[in-house]
Amino acid sequence: MKAIKLIACLLLLSSQSQIANACSYYPYGEDIRFSLFSPNISDEMDLEALFYSATYLNQYSFDQLRGPNENIDEWYSYLDGAFEKVVIDELIYKSSYNKPSPKLNANQFYNFLKKEENVALKEYLLFAKKIEHLLYTDYWDTKTAEDIANSKIALEIAVNQSQAAKTEWLKLRYAYQGVVLAYYLKADKRVISIYDNEIAPLKSESIIAKWSLFYKANNIDDKYERYRLWAIIFEKSRTKNEYIFKRFPTGEAEVAEILEHCQSNEEKAAVYGILAFKNPARAYDQIVKMVDLNPKTSLLNLLLVREINKMEDWYYTDRYTGYGRAVQSYWYGSEDDIRFKFIDEKNFEADKKYLTKIKRWATNISTEKTTTNKGLWFTSLAYMSFMLDDAAGVNFYSNKANKYDSDKVIKAELKTIELLSFVKFNPVVDTDYQDELYEKLDEIKLYKNELYNYDRFRGQIMMAISRKYLEHNNVVMAALFETKVDGGTQELYQDWDSQTYQAFNLLNQNAQSSDMDAFFELWNKKEKTNLETYLLDGLEPFEWRFTDLWGTTYLREDNLEMALKIYETIPDSVWQVTNHDYHYYYQQELNANPFETRFSSSAMSEDRTSSYTKPEFVRKLIDIKKEAETNTKDRAYNYMLLGNAYYNMTYNGNSWYYTEYAWSTSDGNQYYAVNHRYRNSGQNTNYVTGDRAKKYYKLAEETSKNPEFSAFCYRLQFKCLTLRTSFAQEKHALSKYKERFIDKYPKFVIDLNGCDRFGYYFSKWKDA
Repeated sequence: MKAIKLIACLLLLSSQSQIANACSYYPYGEDIRFSLFSPNISDEMDLEALFYSATYLNQYSFDQLRGPNENIDEWYSYLDGAFEKVVIDELIYKSSYNKPSPKLNANQFYNFLKKEENVALKEYLLFAKKIEHLLYTDYWDTKTAEDIANSKIALEIAVNQSQAAKTEWLKLRYAYQGVVLAYYLKADKRVISIYDNEIAPLKSESIIAKWSLFYKANNIDDKYERYRLWAIIFEKSRTKNEYIFKRFPTGEAEVAEILEHCQSNEEKAAVYGILAFKNPARAYDQIVKMVDLNPKTSLLNLLLVREINKMEDWYYTDRYTGYGRAVQSYWYGSEDDIRFKFIDEKNFEADKKYLTKIKRWATNISTEKTTTNKGLWFTSLAYMSFMLDDAAGVNFYSNKANKYDSDKVIKAELKTIELLSFVKFNPVVDTDYQDELYEKLDEIKLYKNELYNYDRFRGQIMMAISRKYLEHNNVVMAALFETKVDGGTQELYQDWDSQTYQAFNLLNQNAQSSDMDAFFELWNKKEKTNLETYLLDGLEPFEWRFTDLWGTTYLREDNLEMALKIYETIPDSVWQVTNHDYHYYYQQELNANPFETRFSSSAMSEDRTSSYTKPEFVRKLIDIKKEAETNTKDRAYNYMLLGNAYYNMTYNGNSWYYTEYAWSTSDGNQYYAVNHRYRNSGQNTNYVTGDRAKKYYKLAEETSKNPEFSAFCYRLQFKCLTLRTSFAQEKHALSKYKERFIDKYPKFVIDLNGCDRFGYYFSKWKDA
């Protein structure tokens, strides 16, 4: 009767589980980590927190069940599969004791409990929900005396009900409720006594018995005995493993002591399993020790997948995203500094050797009878073969994996490997190829519910395909696939304004004029394939921006006639934009005289009396070049103007915007963690060297009849030299320059040494 008085009516409240995103400085860690090998392939959904993550604990939830799978599975079996797991989960974990919901009557399991013959089971569930309500923790408040008193009453009821229950199922679960209540009442000895007297004698293999052992372990004074029990729980259950993972020691002395306390090889194996999970580096040695001690360990499948996910990060993240590995080499704390030191090595080859080592070991394991999930292991071997560029291995292991009646999660991974391998090993892009690739991409959509974090997966698979085309020097296909990279994927060409800008960014940093010719040949193609239509979709509004880039690739190559021809197809109104419609601001940036002599980096010295649109500027360049060839009288001066124009298109000039869309002093080819909009393209050597400017300044010096003007043009050449001279080299270069200057133009060295008289010289010849 006490139980009936304590238990009120069970009421339902459905609520959605929360999904937390990884939080870190931006962007690194999970924001950039590359992964196309789904961690849920291991079928360990209760261990989601321990799926490989650059931030140690995974924070993305994929499981549709609110409660632990291992408990829902037991209820499902106990009820002989009469109700779907989501129905059981809704009643046990998504219902709330203190809030009503009309949805309750639609739950089949709830209606089952209304029947007379199921009253004992119903009373247990009502009791369990009441305990859940009593133990609810509000961190902004403290438990009232009434709550504590009710908890003490409930504890006695739990023990009494356990002793009175007629089935082991109810005995165990009532006793478990007693253990939990005693634990939160801080009745340490009572926790142990309930476990020893009510649960241990049952010798149950139920997950509830393992959970009860967890609470007992936490109340044992001997810490090494506690760690030993934790290891048993880590192997046998899943729900408490995150707690254990966070608190299990890794120091050599402590681990040695724990192993001494272990009473079997299976317990020692579990210790090595925990250490393998806690190891952010290469965990091969710990995994091998675990398997040697316990070939049937339940931790092996996830540890294999976790190791592959690590290698994906080391292998691909930096190559594909340009932001470095997700796991950083610097973390606060001396222990972590040592733990992550392996990343500071030159280790791509080391990673490749390690991957080969894991694959060789996994091949041996897959042949053993103790390997229960053959489909998983052969799928893993197929993916590792893909990473190692082994097409025959991919085909061999994929065929073996497909022979097993695997679930859709494994089938989804096999389809992913098939798609990636098709792109990697078949770089030809004819019509038949495109049709097949389009079909494979479309087929992936059928596995949306099986692929882990599908939106991110979709973005990353598009990025992987884009990068593979880039490796094959097919810049056009790489750029078009780049437009489909989304799902929160942080990477080198990402643009927060629009995905369509990403194609522009990739082309800007990789395309030569021939690539842009091919891009517009495809753009203007009348009969496009399904794949081409799909990839070009959404780019139409940005035709003039791409056309500008097309002309600019020719300008970077100094092919002025072709650049002008393309620029002239762009409407004049485009060059007058003052906003972000075309991704950049023409009037704002092209507002200086590109033919003036640039004396310093200060904008205060710029001549703003005249400016040019891109076609006007290129037309003027062509005219001056023709004038220099035909007009001998002004040839030296025209050469100097050409030198000025090319110098002003360097990073130190006033008109770099003619050939670049972002300003940076880097060479643009290095992958580093700065957004694309702050880097130059790297496709324009004159931007960082000033070689073309130097060429024309030299011609001006050599053709001038006036030694004073020749000296001035020689001085201008030195400006170009300093563009690519590092600070460490500058003193030596300057010294050599002065020696030559003194020899050639001793009269003018003093006046032209600095910039104070530099302007006077230019004005003098400009007005002549």
